Parts: sequence; C-alpha cells; structure tokens
Amino acid sequence: MNLTTIQTTGLAHYSNIFQTVPFIRITLWFTAGILCKDIFHFSGIVWGIVLLSLLLAIIILSRRSDYRSVAVCNYFVAISLFLFGAWHANQNDRPLPVFSSEKEYYSGLVLEKPSEKPRSYQTVLEIRDPKSNASGKIIAYFSKEEGIKQLAPGHKIVFPARLNPIKNSRNPFEFDYKTFMQRQGIGYSVYLKNADYIVRDAKSNSLFIRAENCRNFLLSILRDHKISGEEYTVVAALTLGYRKELDPETRDYFASSGAMHVLSVSGLHVGIIYLIVAFLLSPIKRKKYGILVYTLLVAVLIWIYALLSGLPASVQRAAVMFTFVLIGQNLNRPANIFSSLTASAFLLMLFNPQVIADIGFQLSYLAISGIVLFQPVFYNLIEVKNRWLDKLWSLLTVSVAAQLVTFPLGLLYFSQFPNYFWLSNFIVIPISTLILGGAFSLFVLSPVPVISDWIGIIVQQLTYLMLVFLKWIDSLPYAVAENISISPLQAILLLLIIASVYWFIKSKSVRELRLILLLTGSFFLVSFIQNYRLLNQQKMVVYNSEYPVIQFIHGRNNYILTDSVKIKPEQLSRLVQNVGNRLKLDDPRYIWFSENTEFTDNILIVRDRIIWFSGKKIQLEENGQTAFPSDYRIISNRFPETSAVENNNETSIYIGKLHNWQSTKFNIYQTGTNGAFVADFKEN
Repeated sequence: MNLTTIQTTGLAHYSNIFQTVPFIRITLWFTAGILCKDIFHFSGIVWGIVLLSLLLAIIILSRRSDYRSVAVCNYFVAISLFLFGAWHANQNDRPLPVFSSEKEYYSGLVLEKPSEKPRSYQTVLEIRDPKSNASGKIIAYFSKEEGIKQLAPGHKIVFPARLNPIKNSRNPFEFDYKTFMQRQGIGYSVYLKNADYIVRDAKSNSLFIRAENCRNFLLSILRDHKISGEEYTVVAALTLGYRKELDPETRDYFASSGAMHVLSVSGLHVGIIYLIVAFLLSPIKRKKYGILVYTLLVAVLIWIYALLSGLPASVQRAAVMFTFVLIGQNLNRPANIFSSLTASAFLLMLFNPQVIADIGFQLSYLAISGIVLFQPVFYNLIEVKNRWLDKLWSLLTVSVAAQLVTFPLGLLYFSQFPNYFWLSNFIVIPISTLILGGAFSLFVLSPVPVISDWIGIIVQQLTYLMLVFLKWIDSLPYAVAENISISPLQAILLLLIIASVYWFIKSKSVRELRLILLLTGSFFLVSFIQNYRLLNQQKMVVYNSEYPVIQFIHGRNNYILTDSVKIKPEQLSRLVQNVGNRLKLDDPRYIWFSENTEFTDNILIVRDRIIWFSGKKIQLEENGQTAFPSDYRIISNRFPETSAVENNNETSIYIGKLHNWQSTKFNIYQTGTNGAFVADFKEN
C-alpha cells in the first residue's frame, strides 16, 4: 500500500465517523461558539440579522446539488452553529441579582437540609429583596444550636441581616470560589444565630424541594439501620450523591487511590439502576402497548433517581444517554454511542451553557469517550481464556482507558496522579456495586424489620472493608505522584496527542504518525520554555492573610517568611502550596519572623526587619516602627500615620484593609482590597 492510499484511508476514516455521527460536528461547532462567547458582544438585532442571513443562505444553497454549493452550505451551517453557541452563551450569561448593602428584613426558603460544618451548619436559601424585589440564592451559615436541626427543605425563615458578597482571597493560583458559587447562582452569604430568625412552616410545591425531602427520608433510612460514622457518609455519597458530610480525609483516600469517581453519582450508578429497573419491568413489554409503557416507566424512574441525586453534570449526561439508548432499543433503532454522547452534551449545553466549565462535566465526557474508544483496543491486546481472569482483564482495560483520557485534566486541576488506580478499581467497583444494590434493597425493604436490619449491617461492613482497602492503598509507597503542574496549553496538547494516537491505531496513516510527532514535539517545546522561565524567575509574594506571610522565589528556591506563633502550620501550608505546585518550587525553607531574626545565604539576607533579595531592600514594619529608606515597605498590624509612607521612591504594601479616609490619603497597596501583592524582579 503506497503513501497516497494510506493517507486516503485515514481521511476516509475521519469522513466516515463524521458522516455516521453528524452530531459530533454539530456539538463541536456549538461548543466552540460557547468557548468564544467573550469575543462577540452584539445587540440582539445584530445577532438576529446575522443568524437569519446565514439561515437564508443555507436554505438557498441546500437546493443546489453541485459539490461546491454543498461544501459552501456546510461551511455556513458550521458558522451558524458557532455563532449560535456564542449568542446562546451570552444570553444565558446574566449577572446575579444585587442585594442591598444595608441591613434588611428577608424572607428565605430553605432549599437543602442543613449540613454540619466544624463551627456551624450550612444550607442554601432562596430569598427575595423587599425593596428591589430581586430574588436569588444565598449560602446561609447557622450557629450550632438545637433549633437548626428542625429546619428542612420547604421551611421559610424571616430574618434581618446584612448580606455579605462572596469574595476570593485573591492569592495566586487559588481556587476561584467566587466564580464556582456564581455558576450555581449564589453570590452572597449570611451568618445567623438562633435568635436572628423566625421559622415558618411553608408548603412548597417545587419538584426540587420534594426531591430533596425524599432524599432526606432515604438518608434517614440509612441512619436508622445501623449505618453510621464514616461508612454512612460514604454510602450517602455513593447512592444518593449526598456529599456534604464527607470528611476531607475520606475524600483524600478516594482521590489518592483513583477511586474518586465512585463517590460521584455517574454513569456507573445510573447504569446499575437502569439494568435493575429494566429487568424488573421487562414483563410489561409482553402486554398491549407494553413497549411504550415500559419505555416511559424506565425513563421516568431513571430521571427520578437523577433528581434524587441532585442532578450533577455526570448524572445528567448518564440519564440523557440511557434515555436515548432506551428509546433506540425499543424503537428497534439502536443508538450509536457517539450519537448519544454528543447529543446529550449538546442538550445539556443548550439547557445551561455554563455546564461546560464544570469539572465533573468535562471529566465525565472524557472518561466515557476514553472507555468507548480505547477499551476495545486494550482488551484485544491479550486473549484471556479463563472466564474470571477475562472479567478482571476487562475491568482493568476499562480503568486504564478512562484514566488515559482524563489524566491531562487531572494534572491540570489537581496536580496529582493516583499510581495505583488500576489496583483500587479491582476491589472498589465490585464492592461499590454490592453497596449500591444493598442500599436500594434497604430502601425497598425498610418496613420489614429483621431483613432490613441485616441488610443495613451488610452494607455497613462492605463499606468498612472498602475503606480499609483504600486506606491501605493510600499507605503504599508512591501511592500518589504529587505536585505535577501543567498549563492549560499542555493539557490541550496531551489530549490532542491521545486523540491522534487513536486515529493512528484505526487508520495506520502516516499523516497521523506525523501529527503525533508534531504534537509531542510541541508539548516538549512548551515544557522547555516554561521550565526555562521558571528556572529564571525572581518573585516576591505578599499574601492576603490575617498575619504576615511573605514568599521569596528565586528559580526553584522557595523561602517563606512568617510568624510561627500567630499562624497554624496547616493554614500556612494551604496558603502557599498552590504557588509551590504551579511554579514547580522546591520544598519551602521557613524563616520564622521575630525581633532578632537573622538568615543569610547567597540568595536571601534577613536581619531584624530588613530583607535584601534580588538587589532590592525590603523593610517589614509592624506596630508603626520608624521607617528607613527602602525599595519595598511591608506594613502589618497597625497602620503608621507618618509622612514616611508617602516616599515616592518606595512601594508600600499594607497587609489588610485600610479605612476609607486612610486609603484616600495615602498611596498604598492593600492586600485586603486588592489581593496578594506580587513583585516580579526579573521583569524590572
């Protein structure tokens, strides 16, 4: 076979995929438009004219059958989908309601069961501003008092309060909590004591309120049948998607062993429910109109379960996909898996374009794509004749296929890789399937005392065994490869390399091989450039924190100057670890601040309150001491009202937030207002 034939075969493979699954093209162009929404800011009239013009052109060109007209028509369709995606995303990108900055009386509807936190209880309220009539959701924190335990979804509370806008600390590379909450429609929070609010038992006909109360009833069944402690929080997350009571340490066990997907209700859980329900209702198909009734009942039960689990993105995707498969099978038109996958993604983005930014949405679609594409390839590498070994091999190939496609995003978002994911899934998936089946059996048989009690004990012990196994994996040497930081560009290049490898396996085309080499070379070139920049970086970071935390970065060298008495070690570690991971720094060298601090090496000199770093003189001032001429002046604790702060030749940074009159009078950088101060000395 010559080169031309091989390349033609590769192109034919691409063309065949796109012809048999047209929704791939539709979804890709629509997704691209959503991602590029910030480029287009037209009025509604302009959008209408553009889209109608394109639609008219498509109608005219579609009536002509020559090759050029068809090609041009396809281009117009692609452009229309792209622009429609951008327009749709902009239309749905509406600002959250703005509530009064003054103390007002609010009426709030409780949307979730209050969950216990270390110092408070937390829930979500839907409130209405009495003046502007604006309505929206807020996070409500309640003091730990007995009265809060009586609150349930559907209750209405009345309270006077000044709402607090949700803000970030704005330290480098921190999790963007503000945007995360805004995507859930939440922009404010409030703290209430027991005497601050009055509870009114209001009845709500909301479907989501009813689903929430139903989930709480099912959770109470778990608690009433001897499922408690850490095991209860895991079973609640695994079966009903209730993760609010999960301990961070428990989450870490699942994350470090590569089993975090088990705690997120997803396709695995929906698939098991689908198989159980389909089996139990299959006799209905034999009756008149049985197929129609069967299809409707199974679809309704799938969506009831999705609603009970809180409708996360992974469950939405799975529910839509299984609905398509169900309809296709019972209409004798089996659905192509890629048609179901891309159509479900298109529908979810059509309903809510912001879902594309959801990490669960991204990982869910990548995982199922990896399983569909690569699992058959890996499975066919070895022929296993033993029945049980074949099942284990199949399970291993599923795990490897999913991990292969999702690891670029895992590194991008979490900077770690679970090395024993393949081992954990051998045990966790079978046990979690038994736990899921046992929990749903318990829900059905809870009125039968003895049987339900035994089921509860079995579920509790199975969960205990799973946790013991995960903790053992977490204790193994090199269980997790940590601090692996990559940029968004590197993540995209890795995904393109993986996609190119698949196309090469399928087409055996030299074109794909060249593409793999080009993308791999690009990845290493980007990595080299980034590492070169990191090796030559020279920065000072003054964090926005309650107490002074100053970081000096020189290449990989990492110095932290702080007060060991005032700040807790775990708090300090959380504060600085993001910068360390993203800038690929060595473990920090801590310099504990005091009156007589002295530290000297070839990079940093600290004497009392004077610091020399990268040719700059930096003064750390506390409690209003006398200032000396310097390049940078870092002020903490108490703001000195002296003329020295107005020195035009130095940069002054105040750790905290000044009063309005002070910030007007003095030209000073405030971390409390502007976030962390970062000085890049390499650029100076």
